[in-house]
Amino acid sequence: MLAYLHLQINEREEICRGLSARESITSIARRLGRSRKTIRAVSYHIVSAS
Repeated sequence: MLAYLHLQINEREEICRGLSARESITSIARRLGRSRKTIRAVSYHIVSAS
C-alpha cells in the first residue's frame, strides 16, 4: 500500500507557477515526482477558487 504524502507549500507554489506558465500537467508531475492525478486535483481547486 502506498503512503499518502501531503503536498508541501513549495510544491503547491511550483504547481501554480507551472500552470500560470501553461506548462503541461505531465511535466509538472514529473518535475515534482508526483502523479498527474495529484497535479490535476490541485489545479482543479486552484481554478475553482478563483
